[in-house]
Amino acid sequence: MPTPFLRKNLDPTLSAQIPDSINHFFLKFHHAGFDIWLVGAAVRHLLTHQPITNPDFTTSATPDQIQLLFPDSFYDNA
Repeated sequence: MPTPFLRKNLDPTLSAQIPDSINHFFLKFHHAGFDIWLVGAAVRHLLTHQPITNPDFTTSATPDQIQLLFPDSFYDNA
């Protein structure tokens, strides 16, 4: 089985801390051809061995492209 995208370049002790739900979310972007990065407090939590409870991310996908990946989502830039 291939190493999951988000975990592939991490030290195994850090990799083990990333919940499967986050990894699968990132894989969805990767498989669609988009870059995606974990940012903010989640990175700090990862490095200090704390649980990642509220992950932030940035991606090369536009809001419209994200909505295509997640058809039940909504975007409000009001």
